[in-house]
Amino acid sequence: MDNGQWAILITLLSIVHCPLSIAQDLLPRQSIRERLQVHRHDTPLDSLFMRLEAPLYLLPSADYYYGAQLEPITVVDPGADPFGGEKQLIIDLDELAQHPWAYPLPGSKVISNYGRRRSGNHTGVDLKTVPRDTIVAAFDGLVTMSQVYYAYGNIVRIRHANGLETYYSHNVKNLVNAGEYVRAGQPIALTGRTGRATTEHLHFEVRIAGVHFNPALLLDYDCRSLQRGKLKFTRSGKTVKASLINN
Repeated sequence: MDNGQWAILITLLSIVHCPLSIAQDLLPRQSIRERLQVHRHDTPLDSLFMRLEAPLYLLPSADYYYGAQLEPITVVDPGADPFGGEKQLIIDLDELAQHPWAYPLPGSKVISNYGRRRSGNHTGVDLKTVPRDTIVAAFDGLVTMSQVYYAYGNIVRIRHANGLETYYSHNVKNLVNAGEYVRAGQPIALTGRTGRATTEHLHFEVRIAGVHFNPALLLDYDCRSLQRGKLKFTRSGKTVKASLINN
């Protein structure tokens, strides 16, 4: 079996394992390539995804990212306490999945997970495809930072209506400015290696009330989907503990 046949087999097995998430991962590519005409460099697997026609029943019925049925973007107060003065916050991921969202770097693989590593504490997950690939906003929200920021290099930070903040860093170029509202799936930056980075990739980080937590509680990297269940946050002073409650 040659490399092309192996790629087809792996892709088909992925679709069987997580069919809807594969379709959702494909949609931002089509939006970027066909509607916004943003250039990207294809790997063989990217090209395979673009050639595959997902069955209609696997795709959301509405134009999920850029169509006429877009929901209004909720006005975000970046200074608001996401806990509303309480000690606990629950975010229902199953409900969140019913609204527009996008995997931040479609087609990417994980090259470094959240947590302890030799160079210190890693506050996010590193996702890699190819240099100058298109990074997209995970959810609707307000861009609160778009600049060079220490070891992050070029960074875009977005505050979302549910209180989450997402960080996208090491970018070779930012495509949005602070103060702009963005849609889920909208291109916001291109992958690079600015700041403290040894290869072109996306450092993706998620925070609540300024405290980072493991993005694997939010994203299923294998299926490139949202996790199922509820995110539970418990605050004690300046400390926030995050956990995933499966239904």
